[in-house]
Amino acid sequence: MSEADTTYGGVEFGGGTGVPAQVLTGSIAQNIKTQIVLNLNALVQAGIINSVYETDLGKDPIQMTPSNGYPFAIVGMPVITADYEDQATNKRTYKFDVLVVVSYQYLLDQNKGVEAIIDAFLNQFDNNFTLAGASDATVLPIPVTSIPVSTATQELVCFVANIRAQALYQVS
Repeated sequence: MSEADTTYGGVEFGGGTGVPAQVLTGSIAQNIKTQIVLNLNALVQAGIINSVYETDLGKDPIQMTPSNGYPFAIVGMPVITADYEDQATNKRTYKFDVLVVVSYQYLLDQNKGVEAIIDAFLNQFDNNFTLAGASDATVLPIPVTSIPVSTATQELVCFVANIRAQALYQVS
């Protein structure tokens, strides 16, 4: 595997254990989101998707005109749950729903269909199960829900991938 396959913007997104999540700079949630975006950008480099939008504001994918065309991904804010692992460790689960929007009209290989994009997406995160240490307690298997969306002017398929990254926080 070449270096271009394992890095993006000088940051590695390999599946190693990395450093504890709270040692990384920034908040745990932001570190996880950054690594999710880096992994999605690897899919851009591989030609699987065309662009990634990181937002904390609501976006209507039906109304969006993607700058680089379809398919594109949107990463929003997390839902966070927690449970104590032991008296000094809180295991937090940060769930980021990633919406991927695919246009049938611009689908590069209609024989392989959306399933090929979903498999490439899942493979990317299965091979990067700690998000470079941001998710030091692992990324859980990712469920995907797909739905067709049609308007008067376009036929889209949207799928939501629920990325649930777990991180350990040492209580102080």
